[in-house]
Amino acid sequence: MPLEKRVLFLRVDAAVSLAYYIARGRPMIQPEKLPKTPYSWDQIVQKSWTDEDLHVPKVIRALKTIAVDCNEMDEELARNAAGLVVREKIEKKRKWSKYGHGFDETWDDVVKEN
Repeated sequence: MPLEKRVLFLRVDAAVSLAYYIARGRPMIQPEKLPKTPYSWDQIVQKSWTDEDLHVPKVIRALKTIAVDCNEMDEELARNAAGLVVREKIEKKRKWSKYGHGFDETWDDVVKEN
C-alpha cells in the first residue's frame, strides 16, 4: 500500500474509532467482574515469558510497575488483570481481544468461565 494510502487509512481508522467511542460512551470500570487470580506476581512474571507474543510480558510488567512500584493502581486489581492475561493468552492460547473492554457484553465470556 502506498504511503499516502496508509496515512489516509490511519486517519479514517482513528475517526471511526473516535466515533464509536463517543457513540458508546466510556464503560465503567467493573473490578468485581475480573476473575481472582491464584497466581503471585512472581508466578505471573514467570508464565509471561513462556508466550511467544512479546506483548504479554510488556503488559504484565506495566501492570506490576503501575501497581507495585508506583502505587498508582490497586495492587489486587492489577494482579487479577495480569492473571487474566496469563489465563487467556498463555493457558488458553487465545488471541488478544478486540472487543470493547469494560462493556457488559464483553464480560459475558469471562464471567461464564469462572
